[in-house]
This record gives sequence, structure tokens and C-alpha cells, in this order.
Amino acid sequence: METSGLTLFLILGSLLFSSAIDLSSLVLSTEAIVYEKGTQEYINLLRTTVTVRSKDGVLPLVIIQPGSVQDVINIVKFSNRNHLGLSVKGGSHTDASTAPDIVIDMASRKNISIDPVSKTAVLESGVLMRDIDLATKPFGLAAVIGVCYTVGIGLYGFGGLGVLSRIHGLALDNIIYYDVVTANGELVRASDTENPDLFFALRGALPNYGIAVSLKVKLHDVLSNFYGGNIIFLSEQSTFRRFWQWFAPYASDRNFSLRTFTYKLTGQPAVFLVDLVIWGDTCLLYTSDAADDLLCV
Repeated sequence: METSGLTLFLILGSLLFSSAIDLSSLVLSTEAIVYEKGTQEYINLLRTTVTVRSKDGVLPLVIIQPGSVQDVINIVKFSNRNHLGLSVKGGSHTDASTAPDIVIDMASRKNISIDPVSKTAVLESGVLMRDIDLATKPFGLAAVIGVCYTVGIGLYGFGGLGVLSRIHGLALDNIIYYDVVTANGELVRASDTENPDLFFALRGALPNYGIAVSLKVKLHDVLSNFYGGNIIFLSEQSTFRRFWQWFAPYASDRNFSLRTFTYKLTGQPAVFLVDLVIWGDTCLLYTSDAADDLLCV
């Protein structure tokens, strides 16, 4: 994604006021990549990647893509020793808020390990939702993820409502453990049995308690065929109520996921969108004079 002209203006302007950090005492693996403010590589990274969001035109002095968990530990300890501000970016979906000194960019940490026997997956912190779906599909398994493929695993720290949630809960209900680098640079595991207080806190307030370098989640059998799509109603919500009266007898308590949205542009009639996914062996066809599209569910 290219940055906007305004963002580039802020980037180039802030580069004029850069002040380098002495990284000579920071030990990193050969796989780590360091982008220092004022270099062409730094500018290219910001042009081509949704990496950081500047605050008042101030961008971090250094962006580091770690090559290992030990790199993350070393960066945290280095920041502490030198009293530097530190922030972290995941795989991502939206821009990452930044500290003025160092940003750890986890986007390259995308390894996924699937255990089809225990039906679990270990996800590194640069993984996106689409990566999880693609990795689990060959095994006939699925994770509870959100509905947008470009979201990172930060979703697991804030809820995660997806098409499997009526059966298996939120994404965060399916976390088995986190591996976390704490603020003092210690690598710990947080689960129901190890550091349970931290595990509780991470599921809902993840960024405030450490850097999740990986997490293990439950996987579930893909039960049957999935059908889905959108119905767009060009009228008020009463039309949706008629659709629901038609659909409800076919739906069990847990075999579908449904979201509704209302869009209203100035001077235009309201559009009521139904986003529906259902799984089962029956294909139903809904038609209505008020529906702009047909939906096979």
C-alpha cells in the first residue's frame, strides 16, 4: 500500500530532524533487518508497507524487523537500558501507533505450525487471518478467526468474532497459551496453568502487558459445506424482518453466522446489508422483490 502525499510530506519533513540511536551495543541475529531514519531503505519501507502512524509528524528513529525471539528480548532490554520509547507492530491491518524511538515490526514473523492430531496451531505474531485459513484448510480444520482476512493476530487479544463463534466462542476463547516477552525482557508462557493472571489479562488487554511472540490456539473440524454471501435490501429494516421470518425455521441455534449493516449516503436511500454464512447440506434460495441480489444459503 502506498502512503498518501500528506504522509510522505510528514515522513520527509521529520527525516530532517532525525537523531540517530547508537545501536552498537544491540545484539541481533543475522536475519534481523534494521531500518534507520534518514536512510532510503527506511523511506521505501514506509512507502510500500502500512507500518507506522506518525504522531504530529514524528516518526520512530529505528524500525527493526526481528529475526528471532531472542532479537525481541534483546531489543526490549536495550530500550530499557537506554531509556528509549518502544512500540510494536504486528502483521497488520491498521497502522501501528509509534514510540518516537524504536518500533519492532513483527510482519515477517509468519510461521504457522499445525498439529492435526491434537488439533492445535502455533502462530507467530506476524500472521494474518488469511494465513491461518490457508494453513489449516489442507487438514480439514479451521481456527476461530475474524471475518476480515487482512487482520493480524492482535485480534486474539481483543475478542475475535467470526463465523465459527456461535459454536466455538470468540477467538480469544480458543487460545491455549501465549509466549510473551515482558517489559523487563523476560520470555514467559501464559496459560491457564502458567502465569494464569497474565493469561487472563492478555485476553482483552494484550498490548498493555507484553509482546506476544507466538500463541497456541485450538483448531476445529470443518463440519460440512459452507454457503454464504450478501443480500442487499434497498429499503428499511422491516424488509429484513420478513427475510428473517422466512429463514428462521431453517436455522439451528448454532449453524449460521449473521451480521447486518446499514449504509446511508447523503441524498441516497438507505441500503441494508445482510452478511450471512450457513453450514449444512441443504441449499436454500431466497428471492424477494426488495432484494438486489439472490443468496444461495
